[in-house]
Amino acid sequence: MQEFRTPRKRSLVIHDIEKYREAMEFEHDHSIPFQDSLRRSVHYLLGGSYWEADELHITPDSCKHSFGFWFTKDGKPIGFNGGIILHGLAETHAVRLCPSESPLSWSVHT
Repeated sequence: MQEFRTPRKRSLVIHDIEKYREAMEFEHDHSIPFQDSLRRSVHYLLGGSYWEADELHITPDSCKHSFGFWFTKDGKPIGFNGGIILHGLAETHAVRLCPSESPLSWSVHT
């Protein structure tokens, strides 16, 4: 019999809400489709990409409208972190493995 696990409910902790809002406004102003959006990337991370975590932390990255992320459990960092990178705006030094039809798109990098 196959065992199914329900994802933990987790909180989103945004460490610079103004930078996050700016990125969301940028996404809206440029009509970026959901499949390439910051919203989809955050939704993916909140939806169960790391089972044990109870919080997802997001902090601004050095690239405009990009973010770093990490997970915690019981207030302690656990071993899964990375970036939510906006491709197409500036040099990111990151590679997209799955091409996008949109000239601007966010993707999760670990």
